[in-house]
Amino acid sequence: MSFLLFIFTSTKAQNPVFSHTIGDFTSAQAFSIDPSGAIYIVDISTNELIKIDSVGAVIKVIGGYGWDNYTFDFPADVFSTLLNVYVADKYNDRIQIFDKDLNYITTLSTYSSEPFRHPVAVSVSDQGDVFLIDSDNSRLLKFTSDGQFLLEIGGMLAGDFALENPKAFSIIDNKIFVLDSPNLFIYDLWGNNITKKSFEFEPVNLNSTSTGLTINTSKNVFYAYNNRDLLNLPLNKFSPELEEPITDSILFNRKLYVLTSKTIYVYNIRK
Repeated sequence: MSFLLFIFTSTKAQNPVFSHTIGDFTSAQAFSIDPSGAIYIVDISTNELIKIDSVGAVIKVIGGYGWDNYTFDFPADVFSTLLNVYVADKYNDRIQIFDKDLNYITTLSTYSSEPFRHPVAVSVSDQGDVFLIDSDNSRLLKFTSDGQFLLEIGGMLAGDFALENPKAFSIIDNKIFVLDSPNLFIYDLWGNNITKKSFEFEPVNLNSTSTGLTINTSKNVFYAYNNRDLLNLPLNKFSPELEEPITDSILFNRKLYVLTSKTIYVYNIRK
């Protein structure tokens, strides 16, 4: 079993500078930015999926409480690619999949080849496989793009790498970073254990893009730019001192996006 500590740095040259806010939400839980810059937000109070552009103009809203297509019961997470949007519809025990214009495509549900309950996070690999956190069974599941079950990761038989309370995860360069507070478990895409990292803080979410990685608490954001040495990323700490707790964060195109339940704060990163 391997435990590593993250390296923390404080670099004035990369100090985020507040720019503006975008979006007006009731209780935003998570968000995702696709490669074109479109932003997708899930709101657990209104049970909505909201698409906005980079300046905050609302493009489309779908949802409302329910169990039919286009409705949600606690949309816990969202992940977007250039073509599709994936929503972890927690209490409906399913992943709803839409195209980039929020037209319904299909559903991956608990009635699939490997049942799951209360998914709280979803992501897709570069190969197109769908990964989700099955929170009721404290494990990560991997499916093909058409919903065929492939494997379980971090389940009861994983020994020292068995997950206890997985909250969020991201896929970076064929490695899966799973937040299981107060630790980060790292696996490869085939479920093999790589290492663990321990935190000296209480993380609530993590996100990654081609720009970099963010891990946030309710008050602070720790961020790093992607490099080849992913297991020893130097993390910069940023404390925006917001009135409301931080629910999610994303580093994208030299900007740091910080989500609270009400809005998105946008910061420029100077070098």
